[in-house]
Amino acid sequence: MPEEQQRWYAIKIFERDDKVLEKLTIPAETMQHIESDIKAAEAELDDDAESIQVDIPNTLDSEWQIDIKKSKAYPPIQCQNQLEAYAKDVRKIGCEVYRHRGKILKQRAGQSFQPLWNEKRKDNKWSFVINRDNAMIQQLKDMAHTDSDKAFNYLLRLIEETIPVKTIYINEAKGEESHKEPFEGSDTSVVKDMITRMYQNLMASNMTSEQAKAYIMTIEPLNSFEELIEQL
Repeated sequence: MPEEQQRWYAIKIFERDDKVLEKLTIPAETMQHIESDIKAAEAELDDDAESIQVDIPNTLDSEWQIDIKKSKAYPPIQCQNQLEAYAKDVRKIGCEVYRHRGKILKQRAGQSFQPLWNEKRKDNKWSFVINRDNAMIQQLKDMAHTDSDKAFNYLLRLIEETIPVKTIYINEAKGEESHKEPFEGSDTSVVKDMITRMYQNLMASNMTSEQAKAYIMTIEPLNSFEELIEQL
């Protein structure tokens, strides 16, 4: 491969370009090593891999209000909207690359990627749901028939270890949409059933009705449904 192509591919790999990575089919072990190098560079430079470089000739120093140390620049008003639009496009590409990075690293020939979390968007709000078709979830369902306690604990551990924190951070940082509140826009019958079952169990343990309601009001996320609790 010619040297100029090597440089181009190196930049694309560093930018985590999903199309290039899929084309190159880099072994997972090698890709993990590359990813650790990228993260180290991002940490050292306090920047991310999809940063934008703008080359400004010296003749435009005054228009861009570049200081004597060449450390700060202020884009002319006529350029700001165009730069902002371009930056949003690049950020969108960077976010998509990150979201699909696991798919690139772990996908094997002839096999489809099975995410544990699916991202959903509705009415300008985003949320994450467990992918019920994931093979690990199916395995835990089968395990629950013979060892429900172990299956339940494994499921909790799986959720704790795989919450898509970085993708959540990206969505929050973008600020273009808000996250969906628990059970927002959903059928509350599931919540009502959980509250009722807990209330009945508490009453069976010799709590009064008021004590049981007060106790349920201390439990997240049930405490967000005060109206349902008062209806008991």
